[in-house]
Amino acid sequence: DEIEFMIEESKNQMIDNKKITEQLSKLGNTPFNLNDVNINRDENMFITMGALNNLRRTAIEKLINIRQIGYQRNILDINYEYSDNIIYNKNKDFNLSVYVRTTEQLQAALKLQINRIYVDEELKDQIGDNFEKLYLAKGRIEYNIKIDNRFNGTLISNLGALNVINNNVYDKEVISNFNLNVTNSESIKVLVANNVDLVTLSYELNENSYKNLYFKDKSKLEIIIFGYQEAMITKHCIYASNCKEQCKVNSHRIVDEKNEIFNLYTDNLCHMHVLNSKKLLLLEEVNKLKDFGYQNFRLQFTIENYDETLRVIEAYKQFIFNDEDVLIKAIQEELKNKNNYTRGFYNKAY
Repeated sequence: DEIEFMIEESKNQMIDNKKITEQLSKLGNTPFNLNDVNINRDENMFITMGALNNLRRTAIEKLINIRQIGYQRNILDINYEYSDNIIYNKNKDFNLSVYVRTTEQLQAALKLQINRIYVDEELKDQIGDNFEKLYLAKGRIEYNIKIDNRFNGTLISNLGALNVINNNVYDKEVISNFNLNVTNSESIKVLVANNVDLVTLSYELNENSYKNLYFKDKSKLEIIIFGYQEAMITKHCIYASNCKEQCKVNSHRIVDEKNEIFNLYTDNLCHMHVLNSKKLLLLEEVNKLKDFGYQNFRLQFTIENYDETLRVIEAYKQFIFNDEDVLIKAIQEELKNKNNYTRGFYNKAY
């Protein structure tokens, strides 16, 4: 860039190259960094700070303009159909998937022959050589994204992982997780157009949202119907000032001013996950979701032991595939009695 200003011969105040570089480097909140400066100048010259600042501002404006002109947003040509009317579907071809983050939970899911098991990435070195029915569940926060082709597919929790998949040769199934917070048909269309095979819908949909979602092909959508919802991930660990890896030994929880208990667990990156104080359980709601055309349902396990996991899976298998609700109603009643039961956002009005 070039600007015009008067350069005078210095009488009693010199300006050196270091000072020129410092003024040009003050880029503040701009998207630029100054990596190298080449200064060609005569000796014994004087330049005002205002002139250097003006040069910097002018250069930044022109660089931003170049970025804006050069950037072209990709226009997706998407032709997926919407339904103008609610689809009432009595299709019996339903699917039940399970998310696990412990080896006990994985063993329970395998014993009950679940065909789609999302395995937390931190478990992948503990599962042996049999990857049948297993899908790799990627983390929400990742610093070095890698894809493992041994699994039947990948559950992604951030768009960076999808970008890595789409920039590599990957012919396995891709599922987007609830973390992407998909609540409308336009978001679904964009993900499907970018090679996502199955979209997990947000926890935050209510009955009307499920009912009026006009994306026609409900076989591409999955709904979580059981488990502790993740309320927060934080880099701040409650044991940060006195870390003895307590998080790997015992279970931990925090209690709020209303005596609500929030269970915690820490991942291998030392991020602390805070779970909701109540466990989501959809029962009668699942029958309505079936009527709206949904076919794919997921159970989300986080801190449950082997017996709890086995019991819940068996109960939901009986309910979803055989319309038998005795087992799942017993679990629902127990959670109610322990004040550990929620239907999430399903019945909320907004």
